[in-house]
Amino acid sequence: MHIIIEVLQGSVDLTGANLSGANLGKTNLTNARCCRVDFSNVVFQETNLDKSKIDTKYKNYISSTNVKYKERIQWS
Repeated sequence: MHIIIEVLQGSVDLTGANLSGANLGKTNLTNARCCRVDFSNVVFQETNLDKSKIDTKYKNYISSTNVKYKERIQWS
């Protein structure tokens, strides 16, 4: 499963990064842009993702959201 993330600003390009099984607690994606990242089996804790945009099966893993993303977050 992949997620495309586009934020309001940033300079870090994570395109193609594979985070399968990674623990993203305390990971800050504020500077990410147009990312296509493999989030399968990821443990979300304090990751800065928009709760309302995340697929329901992942919502329970997210504990905080501090970044305002553009209206372009989708699973594929």
